[in-house]
Amino acid sequence: MDDVKTVNQEVAERIKEARKAAGLTQEELGKKVGMTKSGISKIETASFNIGLETAKKIAKATNTDPGYLIFGTDYVREEIIRLYDLLPQEKKNQILQSLREIVGDRAGV
Repeated sequence: MDDVKTVNQEVAERIKEARKAAGLTQEELGKKVGMTKSGISKIETASFNIGLETAKKIAKATNTDPGYLIFGTDYVREEIIRLYDLLPQEKKNQILQSLREIVGDRAGV
């Protein structure tokens, strides 16, 4: 039973981090996913277990990979890194330059 609580708490912490990173209050996130502020608070304190559909809604609202929220693994990031590692150096440099142009000042570049 302790393992279940640990997993729930880890999911709760990742959801809270994702909400804050998205610049949303509990109330704002709740509105985006069809829940109350109280419901979001219960999720973030692991007082309430969420289903997959709720996790997907929260992921979409916070622009987060659902796999990261549930499992702590960002599958999209891992796939990008895997594909990037397969490229020759010239293509890596092109992609890096493109990303710097896209991100610009947001990354302090």
